Amino acid sequence: MKLIRLKIQDKFRSLIEGFEINFREPLKDESLNSFHPFCFAGLNGSGKSNVLEALSSIFYHLECIVNDYPVFAYDAKESTPNEFELEYFIVQENSTNTDDFDYIYIKKEKSEVPKMSVNNDTPLEITKSFGKSYLPDLIVAYSSGENETISLPYVKMKLFQYDQYLKDLKDKAIFSKPKSSLLYIDYEMSQAVLLTILLFFDFGDKNEKGVLDILHEEIQISGMQQFTINLNNNWQELISANTEDTLIEAKTEEPNKKDNNKNYIGRILDYLEEQIDKLKDCATSKYEKGDYTAYSFLVDENTKKLIRSKFKNDPYFFFSIFQMLHSLNERVEENDYKYEVYNSKGFYTDYKRPTYSHFFYFTHYYINKNDNKRLLRELSDGEQQFLHTLGICLMLQKKRALLLLDEPETHFNPDWRSKFIDILRRTLQASNDNFMFKDIVLTSHSPFIISDCFPDKVIVFEKDKQPKNANDLGIDTFGTSVNIITNKIFKKKNTIGNYSMEKLNEYKIIAKTTNNIEELIDTINEEFGDSIEKLLLIKEIQENYKK
Repeated sequence: MKLIRLKIQDKFRSLIEGFEINFREPLKDESLNSFHPFCFAGLNGSGKSNVLEALSSIFYHLECIVNDYPVFAYDAKESTPNEFELEYFIVQENSTNTDDFDYIYIKKEKSEVPKMSVNNDTPLEITKSFGKSYLPDLIVAYSSGENETISLPYVKMKLFQYDQYLKDLKDKAIFSKPKSSLLYIDYEMSQAVLLTILLFFDFGDKNEKGVLDILHEEIQISGMQQFTINLNNNWQELISANTEDTLIEAKTEEPNKKDNNKNYIGRILDYLEEQIDKLKDCATSKYEKGDYTAYSFLVDENTKKLIRSKFKNDPYFFFSIFQMLHSLNERVEENDYKYEVYNSKGFYTDYKRPTYSHFFYFTHYYINKNDNKRLLRELSDGEQQFLHTLGICLMLQKKRALLLLDEPETHFNPDWRSKFIDILRRTLQASNDNFMFKDIVLTSHSPFIISDCFPDKVIVFEKDKQPKNANDLGIDTFGTSVNIITNKIFKKKNTIGNYSMEKLNEYKIIAKTTNNIEELIDTINEEFGDSIEKLLLIKEIQENYKK
């Protein structure tokens, strides 16, 4: 998909009433097939991340309407934000021809169900029978920090998935694919992302370059060595007070075989056998004890070939199994907690949710780095962040997706920050990705990243103001010095820290009362490193002395 315009009429978080972003002109041309991520730039508190949250919340609301989610857990006429307009292009469902795409316009007025028009046809209310095929396949969010405002819609959606799975379990329905298009990449999901790209993409050899060569060049990773998938197939006891018009409430436990009065709706992994059997067929070894099963994998070329054949050589098809299993971990069994989460319209924190043992998790997760066996947790925060971001983009080939990356470069060193956009571009081009399928929106405080983005793709934010395109502000970001970007976008003229700047300014005062200018300049050179500020101060002292 390709974003065109977002307008939020009511006040949302720190965004002003009537907030509007024009991403691109609604023109169908060849530029839509190019790799040009949008970069939101601005000071803290200017609203950059709030836009990512707003987009997440809007698609969460639309997802609720077009799916069979319990109506008492959301209101089709009420959302947060509650009045908005959204325009985008999207490739037609199940089409591989990127020239087959539609113009979508969605408008939600206060206390009304959102309406959608397709290619300027008559707007119709979005319903379970109309609208789903024109929504993205995936909305993927990643935040390098603990940004709960972004994660809230995804937390709600994971609970919906667990509830829908309980319903399927009760109805003995096959669970064949994830039940939501919203995906938040937390640590556990990032493990699945990395595993997927290391199994489905290749490193190069002497004769040919590979998609994953950049991993070896930048962080010396050369492949996956082993991993174990752990599954706890516990029983689900249906609470007898449950009625048809409420959420299904179930407890997780091992039943007493002698007690025939308890109402068990099944084991949590019932009706997932087809997907789990595929993993089982590829495993090197299997261990079982009671409800617990572990599938261990030693990875070599034969393992990768078998996994690719079992999963149709489709990275996302493989990843989606972990997405389904992970959604079961996000259960909240007591309905009181569920109601609290579903009806939350603002901040929601994890500590309010009960903690349960997981149905699914990875262990013995080893990668090859510098020809040595390393646990994933041994990598630095920056290395893991690098892998997460690159993996997310690679994994979603041919998926109509919107990627929302909140400060993905936070833990990068300056070298990686300067390379980040180019690394994404080169890797996705090496994988023959078609960029018409996806749009990437990221927030950043890094002038290095901004200098690798074209000015019509850089949106500059200021608190309590409408965002503006860097092009419209006369800031030619692409290839511009980081010092100039820091000055023009972040309003920071100094190239050194405040404390050292204060110390430099003290020498301005000293210079007015001393007669030994050469000794003063020597002292300044000894105390301070090289900077524009130091050079300007020395020049000023010398000129004043001549006068």
